[in-house]
Amino acid sequence: TGTGKTTLAILFAQSEKPNFPGGVAYIHANRFEPLSQAAFGALPSSAAKSLLIIDDFNILPPNIAGNELRLVLEQRPFTRLLLLSQRLIRLRAFQDLSILTLGHFTKAEGAEFLGKRVAQVLDPERLKGLLKELQSIFRGQPPAYSAALDALATGVLTADELFEFVKPFQHSGLLG
Repeated sequence: TGTGKTTLAILFAQSEKPNFPGGVAYIHANRFEPLSQAAFGALPSSAAKSLLIIDDFNILPPNIAGNELRLVLEQRPFTRLLLLSQRLIRLRAFQDLSILTLGHFTKAEGAEFLGKRVAQVLDPERLKGLLKELQSIFRGQPPAYSAALDALATGVLTADELFEFVKPFQHSGLLG
């Protein structure tokens, strides 16, 4: 947890979107809905190359997960999969998997990574002031600080929207 797997996958998907004319889809694995059903609901039915990102793949039992992936790939053969997991994935039926493992970021590495992402959407002067202000609001709360930067970097919130959203947290005691 907390290594930036989802963020990295979203960045990859955004940068590679032109290579997937059939679209890019994201689903979150869960034990209550068959993986194939969620995938078919998220993926277009076109025959064009598409990317399916499956987050928290590790929560599925390996035998069920393998069968569900096989079903998806049989019905959508042009789909490429990006599986995100908190532990090493072992799927014996899929011999051609490429595996990338991520270790935990140090606090400094995490801040640098998120800072670079935010720098892509904000000018450097605005970014410098923004980071200082966010640090004062979220002092001692790295997850909240990280989530705020992530919302900016992914375009979920503009800087003005973010500050409107975090106003209640500026009062002492609300974050712990």
